[in-house]
Amino acid sequence: MDAQYRFALESVPDKQQERFMEAIDFYQAFIDQYPDSSYLRSAEQVYANAQSELEKIKKNNPSNS
Repeated sequence: MDAQYRFALESVPDKQQERFMEAIDFYQAFIDQYPDSSYLRSAEQVYANAQSELEKIKKNNPSNS
């Protein structure tokens, strides 16, 4: 999940939205499988960061929504 988030950050702008959404999908799969994980706090931070980046993308290019 963290690797996917970092991959999205370094991606070309045209691919970022798709890749941040994949990071969010990984987060959702992670919490479904490991709801009591000791990594939950880190996962939540990655999720929040990915959401924030998606919001920035949507603000800068409303047609990508």
